[in-house]
Amino acid sequence: MNNMTFLEGSDTKMPKRCGLDGYDDFLVFHQYKDAETFKLIGAVCEVAGAPLATVLEIFGEYFLQYCLRHGYDKMLRTLGEDFQAFIQNLDSLHALLAMSYKNIEAPSFRCEDNADGTLSLHYYTIRPGLYPIVLGLVKAVARDLYQQNATIEVISKKQEIIQGGKTQEHVAFKVVLENRINGLTANTLAIEKFNPAVPDGFHISAKQFCHAFPYHIIFDNTLKIKQCGLMIQKMLQQRVEVGAHINNLFDIIHPRMTFTLDNVRMFINTIFMLGVRKISKTGRRLVLKGQMLWLEDIQHIIFISSPRISSLSELMEMNVFLSDIPLYDVTRELVLLNQQRIAEIDIA
Repeated sequence: MNNMTFLEGSDTKMPKRCGLDGYDDFLVFHQYKDAETFKLIGAVCEVAGAPLATVLEIFGEYFLQYCLRHGYDKMLRTLGEDFQAFIQNLDSLHALLAMSYKNIEAPSFRCEDNADGTLSLHYYTIRPGLYPIVLGLVKAVARDLYQQNATIEVISKKQEIIQGGKTQEHVAFKVVLENRINGLTANTLAIEKFNPAVPDGFHISAKQFCHAFPYHIIFDNTLKIKQCGLMIQKMLQQRVEVGAHINNLFDIIHPRMTFTLDNVRMFINTIFMLGVRKISKTGRRLVLKGQMLWLEDIQHIIFISSPRISSLSELMEMNVFLSDIPLYDVTRELVLLNQQRIAEIDIA
C-alpha cells in the first residue's frame, strides 16, 4: 500500500496526528509496516469522521485514479478485454511488479460466472481487514476502464489455514455488472463465434513434446507425475520417475493454498508458482512460473511454465543459462531488459 496517497488533498497536519513525518515517512519505494499504515488510516478516520470501512473503500476508488496518473495507465487499460479478464490477470500483474517491489505481499483474486449472469469475486490475502478496498476498486475499474456500473456486496468472509501453517483471509463478493448478456460481454460474444481448428490426430510424439516444452509437468488427480519436460529433470538434478508425487519435489508458492487437485482446479485461471524443494549450493532455489490447464479427455493437469528469473545474476546463482530457456519464451527478453535497467540505474 502506498501511504503517500492518503496525504494528497488532506489535512496538512495529518502526519502529526498519526505520529509520522511528512517527508521521511512517505517514500514511494520504501516498504512500510502495516501498523504504520493503519496509524495514518486512523488519523484520516478521525479527521473525516468516517468509519474505517468507508475510508478504505474510498481509498480503493482513489487508488485506481492514482495508478492511472502515475505511469500505469496503458498497463491497466490493456490488462483484459473486459472486467472479468481484468480480475483474472491481476495476479500476473502483481507477479510482474514483484520484480521491482521486493517482498511484496500481494493479494490473490479469482473470478467465476454465476448462473444468473452475476460474478463471484474471491479475494485472498494474508493481511486481514483490508477487503473494503476491493469494494472501491471494483466500482472504479468497472466505471473508469470498462464504462460499466458495478454493484458489489460481501457474501462471506472466513479465515483459512494454508500450506506452511499460515492463515489467510478469504472474502467472497457478488458483483453485478450492467450490459452483461448471460454472463458474457459483447467482446467475449464476438470471440465465441470463432471455432479453433482441431486436427484429426496428434502430430507430435511425447519425446518431441518434452523437447518443445522443457518446463512442463503433467500429473493426475492424485498429484502423481506422468510426464515432464527435459529441463525439469536437469533442475531437480535427478531422474523423475513416472508416479513420483509432485508434492515431494515442489512447494506451491502462489497462489497460497494447500497443493490438492481441487484447489488447483479452483484457481485454474490464476498464475502458479512452484518452488523446487532442493535448494542450490548458493542457497537459492529455482521457481517455476506458469499456467495450469485441465486436460478433460484424460482427466490430468498440465503445468506449462518458465523459470522465474529476472536478472543475469540470478541465472548464475541457479546454474541456469539463457540457452536453457526456449527461444519462444519471453523470459529471455525480460531478463535482458531488466539487466539493462539495472545497468542504467547503476550508471545514474
